[in-house]
Amino acid sequence: MIGCAPVPPSPEQRLIVLGYPKVTTCRFPATHLLTNGDLNANHDALEGALALCADKVDTLINGQERNDAQARILTQSPQ
Repeated sequence: MIGCAPVPPSPEQRLIVLGYPKVTTCRFPATHLLTNGDLNANHDALEGALALCADKVDTLINGQERNDAQARILTQSPQ
């Protein structure tokens, strides 16, 4: 066409996926305590379950912080 000149291609667009890992509910062990040994075992199981639940929360928080940081970078005006 008349008046058309070759131009460089548009820059590649980056795909940004905003999302978080699938989260499942935190499960705590059922109890039926009859002895002190049962209580000690339940305590250990509960500590493990709480640690797993805390890991899930930390994963979500870390993902949100990464997404927020990425959004700040993408919305900064050129200088």
